[in-house]
Amino acid sequence: MSIYAKVKALERRINNRKSHKLINQRAFKALSTIENEKGKLDPKIKKACNEYAVDVLGDRIYAPWLYVYSLVAGEFKKGWIPVNYYSKIVEPRIKQGYGDTSYLKALTGPILRSDRFPDLLYSVNGLWLALDNTLLDDSEVKELIENSGNKIVFKKDFSGRGAGIEMLDAVSTKVSELSKLGNGVIQHYVDQHEQLERLSPVAVATLRITTAVDNEGSVSVRGSYLRLGRINQAHIQSDNQIIVPVDLNGVCMR
Repeated sequence: MSIYAKVKALERRINNRKSHKLINQRAFKALSTIENEKGKLDPKIKKACNEYAVDVLGDRIYAPWLYVYSLVAGEFKKGWIPVNYYSKIVEPRIKQGYGDTSYLKALTGPILRSDRFPDLLYSVNGLWLALDNTLLDDSEVKELIENSGNKIVFKKDFSGRGAGIEMLDAVSTKVSELSKLGNGVIQHYVDQHEQLERLSPVAVATLRITTAVDNEGSVSVRGSYLRLGRINQAHIQSDNQIIVPVDLNGVCMR
């Protein structure tokens, strides 16, 4: 292995450790909050989590989220997948390079070809693209934005957890200002249902549905939850969102 390759490998390991640290900080924060309600985690259960993380998952770095699951359930169960093990080991092996395409906003329209998305147009490397991938000039962009309503939303490529989102005035925002935001999508502002409006009056509530595709290509729903924002936030942010689990047995998923 060349010196360059060794340096890059070391760099990846360091960045990976930093990522694990950030994910586990969330675990310990959640653990502390839950312990205030349910009491401290039983040392025997904590020991079982540590042993499982090392013997089965390969590193004690995967133990913190097992603490959280165990405290909520009141026991440790084999088979649980910690957040960082899923995101760092399972997900990359399942998605491989194709997973990164989901972070590129301009691919949503061409790939899915659905009118269910609020996408208005895309910003890609200094170019403006319509939903059908045709080029737009600044005047056409301005017209689309002004006719979209009072507000628009910009979501940057590779954004997530509430970061990289801008709520903008559709009339006063200049195209030159939008160009500085980088690659991403400009969307219509969603007017949510009045029942959700009462629950999340400022930030638009979102419903997350986790699905899985088997080797025959069949898609199944594995979990779902409703995300609600805080009263002083323009959009939902993962650090302090309110999560409401959805009982899949009580709803009909079509």
